[in-house]
This record gives sequence, structure tokens and C-alpha cells, in this order.
Amino acid sequence: MLSMGQKTYGTIWMMLVGESGTTKKTTAINLMEDAIRAVCPLRQGSLHGSVQSFYEGLESEPIQLVVYGEFGVFLSQSAQKGSPLAPLRDAWMGAWDCRDIPYKTVKKMRHVRDPRFSLLVGCAPGLLEENTTSFDWENGFTSRWTILYSFRERCIVIPRGHQVSHDWCITRLAALFAGGNGIQPCQAITPEAADYYDRWFRQFQDLCASATTRSWAKSPMARVHTVALKAAILLSFDFGAASRAMDGRAWALELPEMIAGIAFAELHLASMLGVVGGIGGSIFGRARRAVMATLTQGPLLLGEIIARCQPEIPKKQVIDILDSTCEACQTWKVQSPRGMVYMLIEPEIPEGSIAMFNLEN
Repeated sequence: MLSMGQKTYGTIWMMLVGESGTTKKTTAINLMEDAIRAVCPLRQGSLHGSVQSFYEGLESEPIQLVVYGEFGVFLSQSAQKGSPLAPLRDAWMGAWDCRDIPYKTVKKMRHVRDPRFSLLVGCAPGLLEENTTSFDWENGFTSRWTILYSFRERCIVIPRGHQVSHDWCITRLAALFAGGNGIQPCQAITPEAADYYDRWFRQFQDLCASATTRSWAKSPMARVHTVALKAAILLSFDFGAASRAMDGRAWALELPEMIAGIAFAELHLASMLGVVGGIGGSIFGRARRAVMATLTQGPLLLGEIIARCQPEIPKKQVIDILDSTCEACQTWKVQSPRGMVYMLIEPEIPEGSIAMFNLEN
């Protein structure tokens, strides 16, 4: 944890994205899962079947890492109407900030104290495209993930030194886990690291301000600096200051870890833009087509369009889509006594005939 007025925790939601069978997502996840099971099996959370089971599990073990090798299955099931997994996305988002979570059982109110909830998942681009909406990308859920996107096949099936490196990782993790209880939260950043971060952050903000950024990119870009700090904190436990402070003395975030954390955050952003650049047209086009489809049977009031599109498409997004279609001369927007009415503009019908529609009906 980095505490400087606002606390930043070393929890992370990691999503490995790549085509099935070629990019070795599951191989990477299994290697990590083997290490967790060997060193701290109680910290690996179980797959949740409902919001209630998620809260109860987090209350009994607040520090958890949950692993989904095939996250597309979860996304598919949680996207179905009436699925008990559907509310889990919101429940997870409630645990993102690591604040206490109140929840209600049949008998009384209970609380999850100081949750530290991390995720590691793998997902194919096609399943990510099919089971996420533009609202997910623009308003929080997907932007909370740290995404690493692979689009090339690894040619070396068994890397040289694989077992030696794997055993070393487990040994190193065991040593950190054994002495980790004595490590205090990070309370400061060294002047060199702070100066490097400040210069990078200012350049990044200028880049964001000058770039023509689509709405889906704004939310993940706003969290890139948080990903950088989270990564730097975690790297400090490897060979950084945290690994040298197991005796309980104070430690600060140093320049080498800050540089590496920022590089990791930029890799995440490039992956995020690469993923959505490939599937975004389908995701955002799908919502637009759904809104336009409601008008194929005739003019509708705004409230009727919103009701037909929800819950899949939020109210604000429906209104934004309708406004954009008006600007593109695809729909008319007319004020009636009953409210705002939208209707399709049919190219083969003269514009004068649209005025013949009885707005009172």
C-alpha cells in the first residue's frame, strides 16, 4: 500500500487476452496458479456462484486472488438475463477500492473488512467481444482491468530453463510470503522516483488532451497512472525497497521500480487500445443497431425507446446514440405533448410526409 493522502493498494485485475491454442494464456495462468497453491493455497479464492458467496468468502479471507482460466465462460453466463452471476460484476467493482463492504444476509448486516481482491483471468478476443457492452468499456468494469494482449504465436513450446525458473519463482514467493507480515505499508516516494513519475504523468496528460480519444478509451486512460503505481508497489516486493524491509522499517518507492511500473502501465494501455481497436466496432455498433431497431415499427417516445433497450443499454447511452443519429440525419427528433418523439428518416419517403404523423397519438 502506498499512502500519500490517498491510498493505493497493490491489488490488480489481470486479463490475458489472446486467441485460444496459440498465445499460451492458460500456460501462463497455470504456472502462476501452481506457485500460489504451493506457497499460500488459502489465498486463492474459489470461483463465485453468487454475490452472497463472494461476500462470505471475502469476509472469511479478505486477501484473495481468484483465477479464471476461461473467463469468457463467466462473461457469457453473467450476460444472461436472470443469471445469479450477473450481479457479480457490480460486486467485484465494489471491492476494487479495497474499502469495507457492508452486505445483508437473511439475519443481519455483515461487513467485509479491508478486502484485498485480485483477479487473474484469460479470455479470447471473440468471447470478450460477444459478452461485453460499450457500457462496460466506457463506464468502469472493463477499464478496471490490466490487460495484456498477445496476437502472435509463441514458437518455443518449452523454453530453456523453464523448470529452474519455475522453482526459483516458488522459492522466492515463499520467502516473501514468510516475511511479508513484517513489511510496513509504503509511506513515501523517493525524490528521484517522484520527479520521474511527475514528468511522465504531465506528458501523458498532455498526450491525452491533444489526442482525438474515443469515449471507450477515456476511462482506461484515466486509470493508467493507477496501474503504474500498483505495478511499482508490487515490483518493490521483488528486489526493491519492500524486499529489504522485512524487519518492519519504513521504506519508500524507488526509481527503478517506478520506471518498470510505468513501462508496464504503458504496455497495458497499448494492449487495451489494441484489443478494443479490433473488437470495438462490433461492440459499439451492436448498441447502435439495437437502438435503431426499436424505431423500425414506427415513431416512439424517448421513454419507450429507453424501456425497450434496457437493461442491456443504459439510458444515457441510448440518448447519446439517438442524438448522434439525429446529427447524422438518420432520425428526426420532434417535441410532442407527450414528450420527445424519435422516428427514422426513410430516404424513399419525402420529408413532408413525416410532418403528417399525428404527434398527439
